Amino acid sequence: MAGIGSGGNVHEAKGVRELRTMPITSSDPNSRRTPSTETNHAKDSPAEVPNSPPLPPTTPSSPTPPPPAAPIDVLPPIAPETALPAAYAKAQSIRDAHQAKHQSPKSKWTSPIPQMIHMVWLGGSSPVGSTECKRQWIEQNKDWEFIFWDQESADYLMKTHFPSLWPMFQRLPKIVMKSDWARYAVLGVMGGIYADVDACPLKPVSQWTTVPWDKAGLVVGAEIDTDRSDYRTFANRQFQVSSWTLLSAAGHPVWASVIHESARRVREMYDPATDQWWPNVTAEICDRSGPAVVTDVVLHYMGMHGDTSFKALHGMTKVKVFGDAVLLPLTSFAPHAHGQGARGKEDPEAYIGHGFWGSWKGQ
Repeated sequence: MAGIGSGGNVHEAKGVRELRTMPITSSDPNSRRTPSTETNHAKDSPAEVPNSPPLPPTTPSSPTPPPPAAPIDVLPPIAPETALPAAYAKAQSIRDAHQAKHQSPKSKWTSPIPQMIHMVWLGGSSPVGSTECKRQWIEQNKDWEFIFWDQESADYLMKTHFPSLWPMFQRLPKIVMKSDWARYAVLGVMGGIYADVDACPLKPVSQWTTVPWDKAGLVVGAEIDTDRSDYRTFANRQFQVSSWTLLSAAGHPVWASVIHESARRVREMYDPATDQWWPNVTAEICDRSGPAVVTDVVLHYMGMHGDTSFKALHGMTKVKVFGDAVLLPLTSFAPHAHGQGARGKEDPEAYIGHGFWGSWKGQ
């Protein structure tokens, strides 16, 4: 899929993986071995040369200036891992077993969505109350595996599957931007359901009856659907896709495109000459790494299979299917949006209740 800013990614059957040629350095100690010397101290000393001129006097060396800051796109050396981080290892095992059971070389990422529920929290302790949504996901979905991604697991995921973006990932100015990239990478590489820590299920996934599971490689829900002219005061797009709950088969190409498009937008906020980010980075998060990027790339992907203009989507109350991509109406993931036509949390087609904690704004 020639997605926006996809950067020519290679999508393997076991997840999205970006290939990059790395300089090869030998790990063989013999390649750096110097000739052995005798233990005779006399032979360790320099040989005297007759009539040789005296050596010039030594002078104290001047202090070495500190190295300049590395540009955000310079690839640093990556130390070998001794063991896989827990979340990564668990997700990889489940994904591989799922693919072995359901996929064939011809099906690739069009296989069913694996039964994993992911949460991501980077940068310290998760907010008070986040355990409630986690508890509900686990209790309501006994046949799904719950996986919580921390900084270590997210770092390993990014540097392993998106090595050319690893330097930028490390230097992103806001933790929430790293969390955004991590959720997209988790879905692209492992597949499953992603949920924010304040996105609680209103009913078990088995009761999400409007989702055509046999056809779905990608499932998203509407967050905003408004014809107000002042929509920019409360949203980034007139029709906007929610990023607090996302579903995907492993290896779906849309997520590599989302990450690379986000990277393109993020680079615009960085000045390599001064090694400085824009002062108003927080105001740009939703547009450059959050729901606006997801909306633009996902609707572009869906647009290859149908009309995704605002006119075509505005006011939708039923599920729309675009190839393997499924778009749910407001009520499913944003039942609170009564003013835009959502029917409330008690509706049979309401699947997610979002808490709007806004905890990311302080990161």
